[in-house]
Amino acid sequence: MRFAEGEFYHIYNRGVDGREIFLKTSDYQRFLDGLLAFNTNCPVTLREFDYGAKIAKNDKLCSLICYVLMKNHVHFVVRCANPENLSKYLQKVFIGYTAFFNEKYRRIGVLFQGGSKSQHIDSDRYIRHIVDYVHLNPLDYFIPEWRNHGVVSIKVAKNKLLDYQYSSLSAFIGTESNSALDFDIIREIFPNPKEVLNSMLEWSTSSLENSDIAWEG
Repeated sequence: MRFAEGEFYHIYNRGVDGREIFLKTSDYQRFLDGLLAFNTNCPVTLREFDYGAKIAKNDKLCSLICYVLMKNHVHFVVRCANPENLSKYLQKVFIGYTAFFNEKYRRIGVLFQGGSKSQHIDSDRYIRHIVDYVHLNPLDYFIPEWRNHGVVSIKVAKNKLLDYQYSSLSAFIGTESNSALDFDIIREIFPNPKEVLNSMLEWSTSSLENSDIAWEG
Protein backbone atom coordinates (compact mmCIF):
# COMPACT_ATOMS: atom_id res chain seq x y z
CA MET A 1 0.00 0.00 0.00
CA ARG A 2 1.13 3.52 -0.72
CA PHE A 3 0.93 5.76 2.31
CA ALA A 4 -0.43 9.30 2.19
CA GLU A 5 0.63 12.25 4.30
CA GLY A 6 -1.73 13.04 7.19
CA GLU A 7 -3.65 9.77 6.91
CA PHE A 8 -4.15 7.06 9.54
CA TYR A 9 -3.28 3.39 9.01
CA HIS A 10 -3.94 0.13 10.82
CA ILE A 11 -0.69 -1.85 10.70
CA TYR A 12 -0.75 -5.56 11.45
CA ASN A 13 1.29 -8.70 10.98
CA ARG A 14 1.47 -12.25 12.32
CA GLY A 15 4.13 -14.90 12.71
CA VAL A 16 4.85 -17.01 9.64
CA ASP A 17 2.61 -20.09 9.62
CA GLY A 18 0.90 -18.68 12.71
CA ARG A 19 3.98 -19.28 14.89
CA GLU A 20 4.48 -17.43 18.15
CA ILE A 21 6.69 -14.37 17.81
CA PHE A 22 6.93 -13.61 21.53
CA LEU A 23 8.21 -16.44 23.70
CA LYS A 24 9.33 -14.56 26.79
CA THR A 25 8.53 -11.30 28.57
CA SER A 26 11.80 -9.85 27.29
CA ASP A 27 10.64 -10.45 23.69
CA TYR A 28 7.54 -8.32 24.19
CA GLN A 29 9.67 -5.65 25.82
CA ARG A 30 12.13 -5.65 22.91
CA PHE A 31 9.31 -5.04 20.41
CA LEU A 32 7.89 -2.24 22.57
CA ASP A 33 11.36 -0.70 22.86
CA GLY A 34 11.55 -0.68 19.07
CA LEU A 35 8.17 1.04 18.68
CA LEU A 36 9.54 3.91 20.74
CA ALA A 37 13.24 4.04 19.91
CA PHE A 38 12.99 3.54 16.14
CA ASN A 39 10.52 6.41 15.67
CA THR A 40 13.24 8.85 14.71
CA ASN A 41 15.42 9.75 11.74
CA CYS A 42 18.47 9.70 14.00
CA PRO A 43 20.66 6.56 14.14
CA VAL A 44 19.62 4.44 17.13
CA THR A 45 21.27 1.67 19.12
CA LEU A 46 18.80 0.20 21.58
CA ARG A 47 21.50 -0.53 24.14
CA GLU A 48 22.38 3.15 24.22
CA PHE A 49 18.92 4.66 23.75
CA ASP A 50 17.73 6.97 26.51
CA TYR A 51 14.17 5.79 27.15
CA GLY A 52 13.60 8.71 29.50
CA ALA A 53 14.30 11.26 26.78
CA LYS A 54 11.47 12.60 24.67
CA ILE A 55 11.87 12.42 20.89
CA ALA A 56 11.18 15.82 19.36
CA LYS A 57 7.94 15.85 17.36
CA ASN A 58 9.75 17.05 14.22
CA ASP A 59 12.16 14.12 14.46
CA LYS A 60 9.46 11.42 14.59
CA LEU A 61 8.90 9.21 11.56
CA CYS A 62 5.19 8.85 12.37
CA SER A 63 2.68 9.24 15.20
CA LEU A 64 1.80 6.11 17.14
CA ILE A 65 -1.82 6.09 18.33
CA CYS A 66 -2.29 2.65 19.91
CA TYR A 67 -0.97 -0.92 19.84
CA VAL A 68 -1.37 -4.45 21.12
CA LEU A 69 1.10 -7.33 21.06
CA MET A 70 -0.32 -10.86 21.08
CA LYS A 71 1.55 -14.16 21.15
CA ASN A 72 1.63 -14.59 17.39
CA HIS A 73 0.62 -11.22 15.97
CA VAL A 74 0.70 -7.46 16.45
CA HIS A 75 -1.58 -4.53 15.68
CA PHE A 76 -0.92 -0.83 15.87
CA VAL A 77 -2.38 2.39 14.50
CA VAL A 78 -0.24 5.23 13.16
CA ARG A 79 -0.67 8.60 11.54
CA CYS A 80 1.58 9.15 8.54
CA ALA A 81 3.55 12.40 8.54
CA ASN A 82 5.61 11.41 5.51
CA PRO A 83 5.11 8.26 3.40
CA GLU A 84 8.81 7.51 3.08
CA ASN A 85 9.36 7.97 6.80
CA LEU A 86 6.48 5.66 7.73
CA SER A 87 7.85 2.94 5.47
CA LYS A 88 11.26 3.41 7.08
CA TYR A 89 9.74 3.10 10.56
CA LEU A 90 7.96 -0.15 9.73
CA GLN A 91 11.12 -1.63 8.26
CA LYS A 92 13.12 -0.71 11.34
CA VAL A 93 10.50 -2.13 13.70
CA PHE A 94 9.88 -5.47 11.96
CA ILE A 95 13.32 -6.16 10.50
CA GLY A 96 14.98 -5.13 13.75
CA TYR A 97 12.79 -7.43 15.80
CA THR A 98 13.32 -10.34 13.41
CA ALA A 99 17.09 -9.94 13.69
CA PHE A 100 16.82 -9.85 17.49
CA PHE A 101 14.55 -12.91 17.62
CA ASN A 102 16.64 -14.98 15.22
CA GLU A 103 19.86 -14.25 17.05
CA LYS A 104 18.33 -14.93 20.46
CA TYR A 105 16.74 -18.23 19.47
CA ARG A 106 19.42 -19.31 16.98
CA ARG A 107 17.16 -19.51 13.98
CA ILE A 108 17.30 -18.22 10.40
CA GLY A 109 14.70 -17.05 7.91
CA VAL A 110 11.60 -14.92 8.02
CA LEU A 111 9.68 -14.48 11.25
CA PHE A 112 6.62 -12.56 10.04
CA GLN A 113 4.13 -13.56 7.38
CA GLY A 114 5.52 -11.33 4.65
CA GLY A 115 5.89 -7.60 5.01
CA SER A 116 3.70 -5.71 7.43
CA LYS A 117 0.12 -5.30 6.24
CA SER A 118 -1.65 -1.94 6.31
CA GLN A 119 -5.22 -0.76 6.05
CA HIS A 120 -6.15 2.85 5.36
CA ILE A 121 -8.42 4.40 7.98
CA ASP A 122 -10.56 6.84 6.06
CA SER A 123 -13.03 8.25 8.60
CA ASP A 124 -13.36 9.34 12.23
CA ARG A 125 -15.86 6.56 12.81
CA TYR A 126 -13.48 3.98 11.42
CA ILE A 127 -10.52 5.08 13.51
CA ARG A 128 -12.64 4.76 16.66
CA HIS A 129 -13.68 1.31 15.49
CA ILE A 130 -10.06 0.24 14.88
CA VAL A 131 -8.81 1.62 18.21
CA ASP A 132 -11.53 -0.37 19.97
CA TYR A 133 -10.67 -3.49 17.99
CA VAL A 134 -6.94 -3.24 18.73
CA HIS A 135 -7.48 -2.82 22.45
CA LEU A 136 -10.06 -5.62 22.68
CA ASN A 137 -7.76 -8.30 21.25
CA PRO A 138 -6.46 -9.58 24.64
CA LEU A 139 -9.97 -10.78 25.52
CA ASP A 140 -9.21 -13.75 23.27
CA TYR A 141 -7.01 -15.08 26.09
CA PHE A 142 -9.45 -14.46 28.94
CA ILE A 143 -12.95 -14.57 27.44
CA PRO A 144 -12.53 -16.64 24.24
CA GLU A 145 -16.24 -16.57 23.42
CA TRP A 146 -16.48 -12.76 23.38
CA ARG A 147 -16.32 -12.43 19.59
CA ASN A 148 -19.41 -14.60 19.12
CA HIS A 149 -21.38 -13.94 22.29
CA GLY A 150 -20.20 -10.52 23.46
CA VAL A 151 -18.97 -9.62 26.95
CA VAL A 152 -21.13 -10.93 29.80
CA SER A 153 -19.34 -9.12 32.65
CA ILE A 154 -18.05 -5.67 31.72
CA LYS A 155 -16.26 -5.46 35.08
CA VAL A 156 -14.29 -8.65 34.44
CA ALA A 157 -13.47 -7.59 30.88
CA LYS A 158 -12.25 -4.16 32.04
CA ASN A 159 -9.96 -5.68 34.65
CA LYS A 160 -8.50 -8.19 32.20
CA LEU A 161 -7.89 -5.55 29.52
CA LEU A 162 -6.27 -3.11 31.93
CA ASP A 163 -4.08 -5.83 33.43
CA TYR A 164 -2.74 -6.87 30.03
CA GLN A 165 0.81 -5.51 29.89
CA TYR A 166 1.37 -5.48 26.15
CA SER A 167 -1.37 -3.08 25.11
CA SER A 168 -1.48 0.72 25.03
CA LEU A 169 -4.94 0.81 26.67
CA SER A 170 -3.90 1.94 30.16
CA ALA A 171 -1.79 4.76 28.76
CA PHE A 172 -4.46 5.62 26.19
CA ILE A 173 -7.05 6.29 28.88
CA GLY A 174 -4.53 8.14 31.05
CA THR A 175 -3.84 5.73 33.91
CA GLU A 176 -0.14 5.36 33.11
CA SER A 177 2.54 7.10 31.05
CA ASN A 178 3.82 5.95 27.67
CA SER A 179 6.45 7.88 25.71
CA ALA A 180 5.75 5.99 22.48
CA LEU A 181 2.23 7.39 21.98
CA ASP A 182 1.37 10.75 20.43
CA PHE A 183 -1.09 12.12 22.96
CA ASP A 184 -1.62 15.39 21.08
CA ILE A 185 -3.24 13.52 18.22
CA ILE A 186 -5.03 11.09 20.53
CA ARG A 187 -6.74 14.00 22.30
CA GLU A 188 -7.76 15.51 18.97
CA ILE A 189 -9.64 12.34 18.07
CA PHE A 190 -10.71 11.31 21.57
CA PRO A 191 -11.30 14.43 23.72
CA ASN A 192 -12.33 12.14 26.60
CA PRO A 193 -10.13 9.06 26.18
CA LYS A 194 -11.29 7.60 29.52
CA GLU A 195 -14.66 7.00 27.89
CA VAL A 196 -13.06 4.69 25.34
CA LEU A 197 -12.95 1.73 27.72
CA ASN A 198 -16.69 1.86 28.40
CA SER A 199 -17.70 2.46 24.79
CA MET A 200 -15.53 -0.32 23.38
CA LEU A 201 -17.08 -2.91 25.69
CA GLU A 202 -20.53 -1.96 24.46
CA TRP A 203 -19.71 -3.30 21.03
CA SER A 204 -22.26 -5.85 19.86
CA THR A 205 -21.34 -9.13 18.21
CA SER A 206 -22.99 -7.93 15.01
CA SER A 207 -20.75 -4.86 14.85
CA LEU A 208 -17.71 -7.16 14.88
CA GLU A 209 -19.12 -9.56 12.32
CA ASN A 210 -20.05 -6.71 9.99
CA SER A 211 -16.76 -4.86 10.33
CA ASP A 212 -14.36 -4.60 7.42
CA ILE A 213 -11.24 -5.13 9.51
CA ALA A 214 -8.74 -7.14 7.51
CA TRP A 215 -8.58 -10.22 9.73
CA GLU A 216 -9.44 -11.34 13.20
CA GLY A 217 -6.97 -12.17 15.90
